[in-house]
Amino acid sequence: MKMPVIQLTSIFLYCTAALCVFLMLLNRVLILMPGSRAKGPMILAAFAISIGVGALTGYFSYRPPWVFVPVALLILVLLGEVRRVWIRRSCAAAPPVDTIPHQVDILNPVTTTDLVVHRYRVSHPKWRAAEDRPPDRPARASEASA
Repeated sequence: MKMPVIQLTSIFLYCTAALCVFLMLLNRVLILMPGSRAKGPMILAAFAISIGVGALTGYFSYRPPWVFVPVALLILVLLGEVRRVWIRRSCAAAPPVDTIPHQVDILNPVTTTDLVVHRYRVSHPKWRAAEDRPPDRPARASEASA
C-alpha cells in the first residue's frame, strides 16, 4: 500500500501536535499524580494513546483543510514557548558579583556548597540601609515589615 506524501505529512503533523498536547498534559496533570505503581504505566498509556490518536487522525484527515489544524496548534505551542522564554529572560537575575571555587578533598563527602559559592548583589533603589550595617547584608525576617 502506497501512501501519498500529503498523507504522510498529515500523519507527521498530527503526531507532532499530539506529542505537544501529551507533554502539556504530562507537565500539568500526570506529574502531579501521587506516586504509585500505576503512575508509570499510566504515563506510558497516555503517551501511546495520544500518539495513536494523532496518527489515526492524520491518516484519515489528510485533506488540505484539516491539515491546518495541527499546524495551527503547533504555531500556538511555538508562540507559548516564545512567551515563556521572554518571561524567563525578563525575570532573570544579574550575574554573580563574585565566584569562589573550593578545592574539595576526594575522600570527603561533597555537597553542592562545597563546589562553588556565588555571591550576588541585590540592588533595590528605594531601600535605604541603616548606617551601622553593610549594604550587602541579607535582610532578616524581622525586617520584612519595614
